Amino acid sequence: MEIDIFTKVKSYDEEEQSMNSTEKYEIFRSEILSLRCLKAMEFIGEVRGVTLATEIMPEGYLIEFSNQRNRSIRVKLMDVEGKGVVSIFVRNTENKEIFSLVSWLKFKNIDVAIRGFHLIDYVGDFTTRLHSFLGDLSLILSMAPLSAILLGDTWETVPFDWGGMR
Repeated sequence: MEIDIFTKVKSYDEEEQSMNSTEKYEIFRSEILSLRCLKAMEFIGEVRGVTLATEIMPEGYLIEFSNQRNRSIRVKLMDVEGKGVVSIFVRNTENKEIFSLVSWLKFKNIDVAIRGFHLIDYVGDFTTRLHSFLGDLSLILSMAPLSAILLGDTWETVPFDWGGMR
């Protein structure tokens, strides 16, 4: 199965370059907390806020969603070399297993034509690109195999792609 949802564009406009992290985080918070697909699956978002940089992860802004069906979703926006990168992890809160959404897509042979979720792959300013990305994310989260996991009907153990970090 192939999902062709990404258009490569590598230019920022002047307005976005002048936006600071706090402004981007506020837009991210507002947009992601209003995702209808997560509300439909009874996920409630909790802002965790700014996370400090570590040896392997840059500073970011984390929001965690959870539902009453033993599932949580951690969504983090990071600035990696000037590119907005979004990491998404799904967790089974009952057995403590976790997988990255990118790893699950690879595991299911669903080609999204990228190695991660990069906002720079979209057209427009930061807000427009984030909105487009979240629209695509909604489509992915609503896919039958993944929505069954998110609704607590099933769980899949997914190998983690360390991407050379091990």
